[in-house]
Amino acid sequence: MKKFCHKVLSNEEIPKKQDDLVRLSLKNQIEEKLKRFSEPINSKTIFIKNEDDLKNFYLNNKDIKINPNGYLNVYNNQGWKFGELGIWASNLLAWKDFAKSDYDYLIIFEDDIKLLKNFTDLLPKYIDSLPNDWELLGLYSTPLDDLNYKKEYDIEKNNFVCHSFHYLNLAAYVINKHAIFKILEKIKTPINEPIDVYLFTHPRKFNSFDIRLDAEKIVKRNDRLVSTFQNHHKVLIMKCLEDKEVI
Repeated sequence: MKKFCHKVLSNEEIPKKQDDLVRLSLKNQIEEKLKRFSEPINSKTIFIKNEDDLKNFYLNNKDIKINPNGYLNVYNNQGWKFGELGIWASNLLAWKDFAKSDYDYLIIFEDDIKLLKNFTDLLPKYIDSLPNDWELLGLYSTPLDDLNYKKEYDIEKNNFVCHSFHYLNLAAYVINKHAIFKILEKIKTPINEPIDVYLFTHPRKFNSFDIRLDAEKIVKRNDRLVSTFQNHHKVLIMKCLEDKEVI
């Protein structure tokens, strides 16, 4: 079996609210489930809630370039949310640790994901069914993502995976070394999209795939939990990124 490592992007502070306890429980369940299947990597989860957090991280990681103008979102607002840049930071740190490791695959989970009992049996099967040049495999899609599915995304004679149809979440996915080195080269050009759109949008920058809608699911999401990255930090930011030392 190929070697897996994983990272759960979770708050490392002592739980203060009931939601925090639920998230910690979900993380512990993942770690227990993957105990003999995958090794955890010890990269830090980054939460960016204000300008100080933002500057502290990006001033100490100058190889990560951020376009200060951000992007035009679905609400016709231009800029970034702090949480969006926190997601970028957390994933990038995990990718860098993975790049230096001898593992073949990295699985990244957000902290509201639960593994179904068939996860460790089916994930290798799904990966083995991928084309040789695959780079990313999305493990979870929302009903809104599912509306993007088209028949032409199917792969002939493949009952497990299809070309990627989701790009609005990054709740659980697998990435390989080829994709990591490609990303680390690409981010020398300033990032100007949220990370999920950057990785899975069309036309694809990466050779990305999803589990077919009619294939057996291997993860589910706790829909009662609100995203700690996205929804708690809705302030759009540009001015604090205009300092060239930050980008």
